[in-house]
Amino acid sequence: MNTEIVPNNEKTNALSLRLQELTEKAQDFITKSESQNTRINYDSAFNQFTAFCNSFGMDVMQATSSIVTLYISHLSETKKPATIDLHLSAIRAYCKRTGLMDICDDEAVRKARKGFRNKVG
Repeated sequence: MNTEIVPNNEKTNALSLRLQELTEKAQDFITKSESQNTRINYDSAFNQFTAFCNSFGMDVMQATSSIVTLYISHLSETKKPATIDLHLSAIRAYCKRTGLMDICDDEAVRKARKGFRNKVG
């Protein structure tokens, strides 16, 4: 019976490489869970939210649901309800992806969104 003994450091390196491969594969699956167009639209919408925050000297990482309601008010001046929903989805996706609390999951945000929808019909 011939058993080959692999030194521990080689086993560790092999396991590390395998874990890295699996991590990359899992990340690719996560990335592909949304279509490329969705990712592009979400990135654009979130960049606009970031610019809105920055224009008032606010760090997007410190944004609250109150900021989101102001953002809805801002968007309502030129955007349709579906576009506002897209922006809220983008903010929600960013929060989820980064492990932040969902700042769109708030009664004031829901009421601002609903109030705008009621106003425009």
